Amino acid sequence: MLMSFLSIYSLENHSLSQQLSWLLSDREHLLNCYHPSAFLCQEKYGEAALICLRAVEQNQLCLLTEIDPSLVSEIQ
Repeated sequence: MLMSFLSIYSLENHSLSQQLSWLLSDREHLLNCYHPSAFLCQEKYGEAALICLRAVEQNQLCLLTEIDPSLVSEIQ
């Protein structure tokens, strides 16, 4: 419940991307929290998630063009 509240609060205050950026910047900590094959542990997907959050926080959908389009085909 608290984690959910913090996530909503962070998104509303445009700081969730900052928190994710901090997590992604500390590889050792990231691997302590997640399995190495987890979505966020894969650099290209973590960066794409960060871009998505920034686009939402800044209300600038044009930021989504920075995501490598080949990632979509990898998922499908």
